[in-house]
Amino acid sequence: MSAEISFIGDQITFIFHALSRHPLWQDKLRAELVTLDLPSSFTDTLSPATINNILSVSLLDATIKETLRLYPSVAASLHRVVPHGGRVIDSYFIPGGATVGATAMMLHFDEAVSSVGGRYDVTAWLPERWLDDAADRGEMGRRLWAFGSGERGCIGKQ
Repeated sequence: MSAEISFIGDQITFIFHALSRHPLWQDKLRAELVTLDLPSSFTDTLSPATINNILSVSLLDATIKETLRLYPSVAASLHRVVPHGGRVIDSYFIPGGATVGATAMMLHFDEAVSSVGGRYDVTAWLPERWLDDAADRGEMGRRLWAFGSGERGCIGKQ
């Protein structure tokens, strides 16, 4: 089985698990999805218009983003070697040649961004944070690092 299929299966499992624990959200999502003109069979093809309709479902988008925030595909630290001469990272000087690492969880659980001013628990699955008008969704989106970034980022993330 390819890694992509395994990742998709894992993410769908996490989504179903989260929805099973949040029946009210599940009901809201179902109500929004039934308004779409979706195919009734697995053999039916999706038209570009149908795909655009699916992509416009704000509750589905929030559900997927929140699941990726809480259950990223790469939980391991992504290591990099600091270039010669060193770099300053968040006001700390890191000497050249040092190995540094970061994880998606470190960004996803950042209280300053994902709690939306203290309104949401960063450890809880709460997709409504992505719909909150008080949220800086641009910053949350930039901090959503479920697919990595740069030269080692997932080529299929777009």
